[in-house]
Amino acid sequence: MKLRTLLLILIAAVITCFVGFYNNFPIVFPDTGTYISSGFANYVPIDRPIFYGWFLRHASLAESLWLAILAQALILALLLYYFFRQFVEARYRAALYLGFAFFCTLFTGLSVHVSTLMPDIFAPMMMLSLGLLLLVPGLKVRDQAVIGIILFYSMAVHYAHLFTAYLILGAVSLLWLLYRKRGLIRLRALLLCWGVVLLSSLLIPATNWAMGEGFGLSKGGHVFLMQRLVHWGVIEEYLAEACPEKGYRFCAYKDSIPLDFIWDPESPLHKTGGWLENKQEYQAIFGDVLTDWTYLRIILARSFETSLELFFSFDVGDTTAPALDGSSPFETIKMRLPEQLRRYRFSRQS
Repeated sequence: MKLRTLLLILIAAVITCFVGFYNNFPIVFPDTGTYISSGFANYVPIDRPIFYGWFLRHASLAESLWLAILAQALILALLLYYFFRQFVEARYRAALYLGFAFFCTLFTGLSVHVSTLMPDIFAPMMMLSLGLLLLVPGLKVRDQAVIGIILFYSMAVHYAHLFTAYLILGAVSLLWLLYRKRGLIRLRALLLCWGVVLLSSLLIPATNWAMGEGFGLSKGGHVFLMQRLVHWGVIEEYLAEACPEKGYRFCAYKDSIPLDFIWDPESPLHKTGGWLENKQEYQAIFGDVLTDWTYLRIILARSFETSLELFFSFDVGDTTAPALDGSSPFETIKMRLPEQLRRYRFSRQS
């Protein structure tokens, strides 16, 4: 790329970091502490991949979290530039590109997510990468490699991104089968995307295995599924019917299950041994629930309702709550990046 292009991308990236500058520090979320800790201490969290932790560690140079959000912004700005290069005339490109960055920063949640130390920003990066590889013909091998690497890593930082990519490619593959004679979707591009997604699918369990955690995606998936079933009211109904016959430890607490099933210290999850101790029992419950139409009907209905609610919801303020002394982000920054603590204390968020 020319120097002018690189400068343009850098300017757009800095623009999208506006919320971070306004806050005087990158935005943190309760999960930020786990990501920083896992990356710096080099361990796989029980409920998420390690890759965003590694991103924070290396993008920050283990010195400044500002560098991490700037890296996020640069990746996003690069992907956006690829789109503008393809679909906008050269004489208007720079003005419209920067104008788009300003507009999204001021009138959407883009800057909040770019400025937050969470892997959520990699979800739109994943979608943009898929769009570029699928829709833009004639990309140079260099550009395909760059976009492919971004796609590959965007899925590795969060399980939801990987599953979303499977859904998108599944839908696109169906469209290709239905309209392949029209040539709307190139088979070579579709196969390339599938290859990247499958490789990323192998990366997470292979990394977990290499780090001594076994070959699998997550050791905590059963807990999150149980949280969802509790929230939907399925578990209370199931336990009321099953407990007279089943000897589940869960049954002793069937009348006092908190909605915040995972994090409430009074939750049956913690009173019966924790995440790993309950895995076998929870899987047995899932086997009953997911094969019984009485409960499956409720799950399908609640899933549909939740999907609609999320589709029409727009809330960017839930990531900016204060994280004060004793919180996971505060204590982790204090331990891993003590020189950043003073800046964090004087941020608007804290």
